[in-house]
Amino acid sequence: MNLSPKGWFILAIGVIALTDVAVILDIPVLRQISGVIFLAVLPGLLILLLLKLTKLGLAEKLVLTVGLSVTFLMLLGVLVNQISIAAGCMTPLSTIPLTLWLSLSFIALLVGAYIRNREAFSSTLFHIELNTKGKLCLLLPTILPLLSILGMRSLNTSGSNVILLIGLFLIPVSIILITLLRREITKDVYPVAIVMISLALLTMYWLRSEHIWGHDVHMEYYLFYMTQASSHWSIIENSVLDSCLSISLLPAIFQSLLNLDSAEYLFKGVYVLICAFGPLSIFVISRKYIGAQCAFLAALFFAFQAMFLVAAGNPRSILAVIFFALFVMVLFSSEIRGRKQRGLLIAFMAAAIVSHYGGTFLFLFLVLFTWLLRLIFRKYMRLSNITQTMVILFAVLIFFWYAQITELPFAAGVDFVYKTLINLGRFFIEDARSPEVATLLAQGITQKPFLSWINYVITYASFAFIAVGVIGTLIKHKVRLSTSQSSNQLPSFLRTGFDAEYFLMALLCCALLVVIVALPFVSIRYEMQRVYSQVTVILAAFFVTGGMMISRSLKLNPQLLILLVLIPYFLFTTGTAYEVAGIHPILLSSESQYQDYSFVYEQERVAAQWLKEDGKDNSKVYITSIHEARKLVSQGKFSPRLIGDMTLLQGSEVDGYIYLGYNNVVKGKLAGGGDVLYDMSDYSDMFINKDRLYANGGSEVWR
Repeated sequence: MNLSPKGWFILAIGVIALTDVAVILDIPVLRQISGVIFLAVLPGLLILLLLKLTKLGLAEKLVLTVGLSVTFLMLLGVLVNQISIAAGCMTPLSTIPLTLWLSLSFIALLVGAYIRNREAFSSTLFHIELNTKGKLCLLLPTILPLLSILGMRSLNTSGSNVILLIGLFLIPVSIILITLLRREITKDVYPVAIVMISLALLTMYWLRSEHIWGHDVHMEYYLFYMTQASSHWSIIENSVLDSCLSISLLPAIFQSLLNLDSAEYLFKGVYVLICAFGPLSIFVISRKYIGAQCAFLAALFFAFQAMFLVAAGNPRSILAVIFFALFVMVLFSSEIRGRKQRGLLIAFMAAAIVSHYGGTFLFLFLVLFTWLLRLIFRKYMRLSNITQTMVILFAVLIFFWYAQITELPFAAGVDFVYKTLINLGRFFIEDARSPEVATLLAQGITQKPFLSWINYVITYASFAFIAVGVIGTLIKHKVRLSTSQSSNQLPSFLRTGFDAEYFLMALLCCALLVVIVALPFVSIRYEMQRVYSQVTVILAAFFVTGGMMISRSLKLNPQLLILLVLIPYFLFTTGTAYEVAGIHPILLSSESQYQDYSFVYEQERVAAQWLKEDGKDNSKVYITSIHEARKLVSQGKFSPRLIGDMTLLQGSEVDGYIYLGYNNVVKGKLAGGGDVLYDMSDYSDMFINKDRLYANGGSEVWR
């Protein structure tokens, strides 16, 4: 479209006006399509124009557009929320006021961008350069999201996972094809392929169930629902989760404008949309040091992490990781410097803080100790990206939000450090470590299928690649560090030397993993997978670098060796290898033994809502396992304070309601710790002298 700058300006105003009309008049489809663009694209794009960052590469512009949009929505949203409530308007997140606030803000950004960067309005912002072979390589990736959608529909309706498995096997085919033609395709193939593959993978978890599915996500959905229902954000449960705007305010803004029939689908879908662009930041970070071809593999290594694949069921953690990745991307960018860089760094620090407290503390740890190491080695370092001012500002923002506004996260952080220290004496007690660490150390693996041994070997091969990459950089190739003045030629697979602070951060990431495994209390209180997904932001480049080093020593094709680890790694983390071997993971099969107590069935939803509406008093509701408690929270909107902390397994007498789920009523099973199943008949004495108040064939309520 060949328009003048003024024409583009008028068009942008038209998009804002069209969205306002579609939202206010509730025009189906148009409201949802224009609303997604309005929320997920427009604010970030206008900020890029305002900051004159339109000359960045395609990957940078895509990930910054989405990242800045989400950051803007959360920060503006909480500001508008607090100002409106102080002024006496108690529903600032309702559709009309919110639409007005956003539209005025976007118009202000648009006017500012037009005045400051008028020439950018006459250019193509997201030009994609593809040659014939590049288009050929993108044929498969572009149909992968569709295959995921069709595959999940087939699995959920008929139990067939054929389409789903075809799509999963086409992902390695796409990766191999792009790798083979890497010298004959244009660079824009990589970011498009990464987004399509990520979207396909995230869609599977999103559509596997029509209801909320996971662990903490039930409580997260409850906070979103309460925020959306009250049309304002506030402290609801006095828990650490109240500090996470990413799970309450952010999806409430999307629902207020999009008004989807299924709030559960929207809640999960918001994070699929956002997180699909997350691996692009790892691509940009790695590309600076190892080139686009290798950075493509590094980004996929991040996308294949188990925690990333379940982003729709673990949103606050993954969003915090993505903001950390955006921070690192901007911190070491050669094209974003000065005030623009500082502004973006502050924005992403703030976004991480209001997204997830645990991820933010890890974020602070890495920034703080990288700065301290830089002070120790300052005579060897020419440049400083992490400054004292940055560290102090980060700490102040954390204290302000966690200790002054939401309060509990700061106290929880202090308690975490205290208990870690007093538990150091339990260093040699195996039971003091989490099951994740036990699995990592191969405890009990002899009782598992042979396939688990292969998975174990592949996982440790990926660790070995990272270790070789980091240690090899430190010992054998010091010339890679950008602080070196040596004129020796870099290895062919390195594009430039690693920034010294980036490398120091990589060393800290490795040390952090050791600490998680070594310190008992840490491994129990904070999942190792969460830590690993965050440090992979830094270490993904070293995974590829280590593979390159090993291949040079073994005189093997480097891309072949990396793919020999990366593709099996993908097949195991997605569960594809297990499904083919007849061991059914819940994500890919309707025959999984975990489905009956993990999924929310319609009967369970109806029973939970009946109990919420028809319960005669505020008596506590007792449950058979933690799974039923989660369903009461997300489906019945029960406050956790109303759910009894005693379960049938404990054999305690209960004075209140008893809620039975599908697994209890239909399967006659009760889920215990570690997902061990017990027979309900063994606990029939718990129902003596009690009345069955409600039953629908899949769920019951007793009193």
